[in-house]
Amino acid sequence: MKILMISKNVPTRYQGGIQTHVWKLSKYMIRQGHDVDILSAGGFKQGDKSYEEDGRTIHEIRYLPGRHIPVLNVLLEDYSFNKSVIQWIKKNGQNYDLINVQGRSGFFYPKFNRFGMFPPCITTFHGTAQGEYEANREFASNRLALYLHNLFSSKNERDCLKYSAAVISVSNEMTQRLNKEFGKSLNKSQIIYNGIDLEDFVELKEKQDDNLLVFVGRLAAVKGVNVLINSFTKVNKEIKLVIVGGGPDEKQYKELVAQLNLTNRITFAGAQPFSEVRKWFQKCYAFVLPSFKESQGIVLMEANAFGKPVIASDIDGINEVVEHNVNGLMFEKSNEKELTEKINQLFSNKELAKKLGQEGKRLMKEKFDWEVLTKETLKLYAKVIDKN
Repeated sequence: MKILMISKNVPTRYQGGIQTHVWKLSKYMIRQGHDVDILSAGGFKQGDKSYEEDGRTIHEIRYLPGRHIPVLNVLLEDYSFNKSVIQWIKKNGQNYDLINVQGRSGFFYPKFNRFGMFPPCITTFHGTAQGEYEANREFASNRLALYLHNLFSSKNERDCLKYSAAVISVSNEMTQRLNKEFGKSLNKSQIIYNGIDLEDFVELKEKQDDNLLVFVGRLAAVKGVNVLINSFTKVNKEIKLVIVGGGPDEKQYKELVAQLNLTNRITFAGAQPFSEVRKWFQKCYAFVLPSFKESQGIVLMEANAFGKPVIASDIDGINEVVEHNVNGLMFEKSNEKELTEKINQLFSNKELAKKLGQEGKRLMKEKFDWEVLTKETLKLYAKVIDKN
């Protein structure tokens, strides 16, 4: 098969869940003999360009970077990229057997192709705009921008779901979200989880620091970082926290750390490539993710793959990956007291931490191997192509 995946970013520019999904899925598709191109965002001034990257052809397209325009920034960014996607597909779409839209990257395409003039489309839903709006609106610095983006994106997500030949949702939570927002009559989703590339999790020479807790993720309200920081006023004073990642609320969180006099215990490491993130996974005694909303929580799987126990919010999506007292500990979302207890529990009970980490490593090999999940995805691709 000749496959086009649409993802606004790739991991060489921005490291996130969708980007990792696209990169790993394409890697194993190529290994199984298929050709994969990725359509992605390029610079406004440099124009379109194509290049090879580890067996994939990356096509970067020119679009208007709306992030610099107040209030309409995210909306315009998505709109301009998706318009550029359609223009590129008009010229090049017939070169492919199937197009896989990833989230909001390319979500104009299914409706554009509603008469079947171009290759069939499968859309992978990693989240919804409404879900992000609900999770972020209480804490967002610009609620109007968030509201307008939700109006724009929700309408296009509905069209995307309606006109796609098939839909992949990355968790049961994601399927439930689609049913809730768009109705079961529109829902044609198949659950295929995000996976773990076990080749990335060979043991490193990093020595574990039994006092170190690590968070990796986007620094935005939905990740619950404020709850984590506040909990550190009560956790054992020997414990130190490293926060790996960047995002819109980074400045706010640094100010909170300073106000609570925690600068000697909480360090911001910034956004880092996975080669460095791997080292943090190896160094910590446990990994923490206090999110208010997650479709699945790939970082939890990555920590488990290194044999590390995880501490996470007991929410839909995460509870499909983490089982309490099996591969990690769970706490009630937003509950600082419970989070504090779980952090201290794993710190003081090294045998429990080791047991949970080892079980997590076994589960990742058994349930979330990318090679297995890629075969499931390719079966769905072939089914859609045969129907068209």
